[in-house]
Amino acid sequence: MSSALPPANPDENVNESPRALILGRVGPLASAIRAALRAAGIPCELSSPEAPAQGTDEHSRVDILVVLEPPAGDWKAGYTAAMGRRKWGRVIHVSEELPAMDAAQLASLGVNENLVQWAGLAELSATEAELRQARVPAIGRPVTCAEVAEVVAFLASPLAGYIVGARIPVTGGLGLGLYPEQLS
Repeated sequence: MSSALPPANPDENVNESPRALILGRVGPLASAIRAALRAAGIPCELSSPEAPAQGTDEHSRVDILVVLEPPAGDWKAGYTAAMGRRKWGRVIHVSEELPAMDAAQLASLGVNENLVQWAGLAELSATEAELRQARVPAIGRPVTCAEVAEVVAFLASPLAGYIVGARIPVTGGLGLGLYPEQLS
């Protein structure tokens, strides 16, 4: 598995940086991820879960698929088939839940699939009261959308070429069983 950027496709005369697509509702997390990817020099578009999901012509040049909210049905096959033909791609799930992943199968095609698992995003809490009542992780504050987005940008980069099938928790220590009140 190469950590280099995707090769140019001689059939399409494509000599550009990888392109990303974010599947999910537009909101603070999607916007933060889009900004982080663009800051890394990766062109990025947003798409709703209802958009074409079979690697159609509109999305055939997607090298990095960031999945916030997966569409119904067999949505992944078209995108990953196109990535596999180029021998390079990334599928990055961003979720509180563990999605079904095909990381081993995709790795053989040159496509890395990983999960960024977050907990307690500050920007997604409905009210200040919810934030005060929520368990605060060991770090003492909720995670921000920008912090999650930076991990996604890293996984999209050539630096993450050897990371496959990983679940990367961006939780501030939530799940360790330690909370600020216990640390003092």
